[in-house]
Amino acid sequence: MKKKDKVELKFQDIQQSKLVILLKSMPLKQFEQFHQYLATPFFKVPANGVALFNYLKFDYPSFEQVDKLKAYQHVFAGEENYNPNKMNKAIWQLLSATEHFLTICELDENEWLKQRMLMNAYIKLNHKNFFISLANKLIRQLEKEKNNHFLQYYHLFELNYELYQTTDSKLGKEPKNLQSACEQLDLFYLATKIWLETELTNRRYMLKEHNQYFLLEDMASLQQHAACIADPLMDTCLQFINIFNGKAGISFKILDKLLGDRLSEFSDEIQSSFLLYLVNILNRVVIHQGKTEYIPIRLQVYKLAIEKGIFVQRNQMAEISFINIIIVLCLSQEFDYVEDFINQHSKFLDKKNKQNIIWIGRAYLCFHKKNFEDASNLLNKVKFSTLESKLWSYSLLSRTYYESFIKGKESPRLLKSSLTNFKKFIRRNHTLSDEKKLQYNNFILILSELVKSKNKSSKHSVLSGSALLDIIENQPVISKKWLKEKLNA
Repeated sequence: MKKKDKVELKFQDIQQSKLVILLKSMPLKQFEQFHQYLATPFFKVPANGVALFNYLKFDYPSFEQVDKLKAYQHVFAGEENYNPNKMNKAIWQLLSATEHFLTICELDENEWLKQRMLMNAYIKLNHKNFFISLANKLIRQLEKEKNNHFLQYYHLFELNYELYQTTDSKLGKEPKNLQSACEQLDLFYLATKIWLETELTNRRYMLKEHNQYFLLEDMASLQQHAACIADPLMDTCLQFINIFNGKAGISFKILDKLLGDRLSEFSDEIQSSFLLYLVNILNRVVIHQGKTEYIPIRLQVYKLAIEKGIFVQRNQMAEISFINIIIVLCLSQEFDYVEDFINQHSKFLDKKNKQNIIWIGRAYLCFHKKNFEDASNLLNKVKFSTLESKLWSYSLLSRTYYESFIKGKESPRLLKSSLTNFKKFIRRNHTLSDEKKLQYNNFILILSELVKSKNKSSKHSVLSGSALLDIIENQPVISKKWLKEKLNA
């Protein structure tokens, strides 16, 4: 492609350009405000950039009818020969004006940023008294709002440090603000570390490696930190982490304290992360550690999380959240709740795999209602499109075939075939972590041995019941509660 062609292509493909993407994303009210901005002499937008906007505005919001030659003739009236360099300069002028306008909009909507810019202006105009007065006002305000977000600690550090830099006494710089700045910086570091590790815990299922780890090796020192003990947000973080590390039992009494008056002190964002964190903790102790006594508590937390909408982000719900919620509700026999949940929340699933996930979800519902034939029929409809859908389908189908087998409605061949295919899939998969593979392989092993023990015609050796129980209780395995029930049946 010639250099001239490359230059012309920039405008020819304007529908995909940064300029049009920004203009297209503006709501009508903001687009009209941008028109007014361009017409204001104070901002001194070059005439060619304004002329280009006046051509583009008639095709808002699609911009599908834009024509480079007509645009050029509109901007450079009277010129017969198209000049790509002049056209590109006009585009750049309008893009620069667009980005400047968006910056002004953000400043207008962000009160904190507006006050910070005003403080800078006071310093440049050498009005230190105005600066100090505004800084102290903002500090008092932030002290009252610290529970809204961890960034508040950093803002407090900034203000105290700048006050230290600006305020002079007869003996030199006043150390009081420097001491406050150090304390706030400590809190910001500790709070951010807790917060980021909490968020990582909430999303660890997205990582290939699922290594078990304990949050914050310096937990002991944090619990002795006077600022942490005195600060409600930090103290709540530490209580959640203690639960995760097994240093505090999970009970209704503790949850009532954490989820009741204490949690309501914080912003919706922080409440959501705490609840998501607690959901993950409870899933770990119930699913991986087999502590079924926590199932009622987990149900309570899940219902609160559903009520607060924490599983729906940007109008989307993750498939793993959708299925996990159904499993939790089914384990507590909340079948009507499951029906309502599927009807109300399936709209948030990704459209590409939505029907498959609904079939899997309804299969879990049928399984727990002991409608095993309906469950297997639904699972056999599923078209595997994701790793999770394969794992859910294989594991639930194996359990469904086993239930039908012990009731005399299915031969062991179908179950054995399903387990063989499941084992091959686990062995050939390269994205599952070693821990996950062990969980599924132990499940397949135990279920295979149960089939042998129930099948009188089987001549293969069978592991003892105590050996199987030892695997269930002391090794990673899925469906611990169900496997233990079948072993004791």
